[in-house]
Amino acid sequence: MFFVKLLRFLRGTVLFKLTGGFSERFINLCGRGGIPLWDFTAHPLGFSAHTTAKGYKRMRPYAKKTGVKIRIQRKEGVPFLLHRYRKRTGLLAGLLAAVVLLGYMSGFVWKIEVTGNEAISTQEILAALDELGFREGTRKHGVDARELEQRMILKLGGLSWIGVNIQGSTARVEVRERTLPPDLIDQDDVPTNVVAAEDGQIIYLEVYDGQAVVALGDTVMQGDLIVSGITEDKHGNSALKHARAKVVAQVVGEKEIRIPLEETLRVPTGEEKQQKFLSLGSFQLPISFGGPPKTGYETKVESSRLTVLGRELPLVIETRRHFPYYEENVRLTAEQAKAKALSQLEEWEKEEYEGGKIIDRTLSGQVEGKHFVLNAQYIAEKNIEKLQEILIKE
Repeated sequence: MFFVKLLRFLRGTVLFKLTGGFSERFINLCGRGGIPLWDFTAHPLGFSAHTTAKGYKRMRPYAKKTGVKIRIQRKEGVPFLLHRYRKRTGLLAGLLAAVVLLGYMSGFVWKIEVTGNEAISTQEILAALDELGFREGTRKHGVDARELEQRMILKLGGLSWIGVNIQGSTARVEVRERTLPPDLIDQDDVPTNVVAAEDGQIIYLEVYDGQAVVALGDTVMQGDLIVSGITEDKHGNSALKHARAKVVAQVVGEKEIRIPLEETLRVPTGEEKQQKFLSLGSFQLPISFGGPPKTGYETKVESSRLTVLGRELPLVIETRRHFPYYEENVRLTAEQAKAKALSQLEEWEKEEYEGGKIIDRTLSGQVEGKHFVLNAQYIAEKNIEKLQEILIKE
């Protein structure tokens, strides 16, 4: 579609409006005469449409023959630009150079789109393509898509299939990821035991399958057997099962949080400096004055592609926004450090005792050298069941 628009632009197009007469006969005559018409828009007294510059000249006899009136609404394209600026040779030369450059650049890949990926990030796929020599700015003529696909399958083990299709200056990379087999230990037909994930005293035990080897109130150590997947029936016959159970134990735990009393903070100055670059592949041309700040700064990068006739060009405007800051040393009081330590401790508790509950917590804190140290002792209830595969020797 882009090349159709480009060809029409080079030949020149005319938007005209038709009123009165026999419009359907006019359209039929144009079709028989090989005059192209497109983008019709209906009006109360007729319609408007596009045709080529030569087509508009050729349709005048048809308009007279069918009694319709045609009026030019807009003229676009190279022939009209050449006529308008025929005395400005420099501008014409620049326009010609631009057309030649555009044609030359169409022989390169300027955009890579990746679809179909979920577990593997787009950046990881683009990085792998780059290592294999395929990136924005690569000449299309030298790309062997099938070889590239095979090398990508070998390079990224998580891919089961990849297709590289180059359309115009855009490479569309479609991937399918491997479906990894589930963890065998989670499958019901795999024989397993239930063991203790950590030390504790059992306060709740519900066996879904298998044979319990401990009772309520028993104390277990990490790795101890709780429910066996090896069972016996009343006849003494053994069987292997996928043991399953819910085991809640009262556990004892501890956690230490260390907070430095001295911190170096980055304080924004409130200023901002910008740099703009015109990028073509790996080549960058500065289009603004100045550079980054001489002191410390953080940078945010924004990019936008240039478009012509709704088509993205390989040219990218990159804006680098620099935010200067200065460093400030801050000393925390013991109370400030304690508050920060408590906040971190609460976040840890949410993860560590998720699904359980804390029965008792004892806190102690003190300054040790350049740190505030917070110690927490716990008595808590939590699930401690863990599946362990039964390995069978052949």
